[in-house]
Amino acid sequence: MTKGVREELLAKGWGRHSCILIDDSIIEWLTPILPESIQELCVDGNLLIISLYDCAVINPCFVSEPWVNVLIAKKIDGLNKQFQNGRNERRLHFSVTKDGQDEAFEVNASSIIQFERNKLLELDRHVDYQVGDNSSFSLKHWLAERFRRDVWPDAFNRSIKSAERRLKKFYERRNEHLSGIYLKLDSWEEKPEGQKYEVCGIVVIEDKMLRPLRRAVKQAQSDLVDASNDDIDNVIRNEFKVALGDTVNWTEDRTLSIGIALDLKTENQVTLSHQREFRRLNPYTLSDQSPDAPMPAEMESNS
Repeated sequence: MTKGVREELLAKGWGRHSCILIDDSIIEWLTPILPESIQELCVDGNLLIISLYDCAVINPCFVSEPWVNVLIAKKIDGLNKQFQNGRNERRLHFSVTKDGQDEAFEVNASSIIQFERNKLLELDRHVDYQVGDNSSFSLKHWLAERFRRDVWPDAFNRSIKSAERRLKKFYERRNEHLSGIYLKLDSWEEKPEGQKYEVCGIVVIEDKMLRPLRRAVKQAQSDLVDASNDDIDNVIRNEFKVALGDTVNWTEDRTLSIGIALDLKTENQVTLSHQREFRRLNPYTLSDQSPDAPMPAEMESNS
């Protein structure tokens, strides 16, 4: 019997990032089990996108794997770069292909829901909607970061609070090309007030965006037209250094012409070792104590 269940789930084509188009029949059964604050997402034209990994989706035992985790994706008019590729921890914009054409969707903190996995035996995936490799990676990365997001010492957050506006301006100016900024502190423990953290940093550039970034810097500053790549890279490094200001102390690094341990790398140069040692700095979370998006459905009280 359990073997038949697995084969039925396989025959329906279920797997991670399978799409279900929300229609009247979906609205009828799903809306009552959603918190009232997010029922507005359950409307015609939006999608349910499975986020659970493949083996769990088609597991024949509903006791060991009772739930299917799903994202409610809202149809939007267009993609905003600020919310693509995991830049924002609470909102993600990505494309889903329908009949060969890309359509824009958004998921946010309120999109994260789950329902009983045996419901998949009654539902059908919409084969016209396909989540491509780039969107699939973004969805997996964004959702994972919501659980493993790096936490900074409170003392560090307080120390760089005065740099928040400058950091946001830096991110906005370079957002088109940057993947993110990563910092390593000399200590992950709380420090006494007034004692600065010593930091190392990596400015991470999206793959295939280093050359366009250098070109953009040259176009913005006429005196840099004939500057070397290293000089241009130092302009980018220095922009971030200035944004942080005197809120931190930089580790000295004589191997870099800027003299401090603030490197510039493309995404494919960032190793697992870097990811273990460094944490991603997002200036938009410094004052994010009252996020606009509600809590995930499972975290809300039904009372």
